[in-house]
Amino acid sequence: QDETGAYLIDRDPTYFGPILNYLRHGKLIINKELAEEGVLEEAEFYNIASLVRLVKERIRDNENRTSQ
Repeated sequence: QDETGAYLIDRDPTYFGPILNYLRHGKLIINKELAEEGVLEEAEFYNIASLVRLVKERIRDNENRTSQ
């Protein structure tokens, strides 16, 4: 925390985009070239339980489609 009360969070900005958009709009949007597991790690880091559930569901759905 600096003298103004701001916090520096040193995380990967690539995976923060979907987190920020989810917080803004309530929708999970992940670009195809972005690893869902990376978004999951960020959601877990920020402890956003509803987003963690959504990302896990998406990963599970993709795994089920791949195995069929």
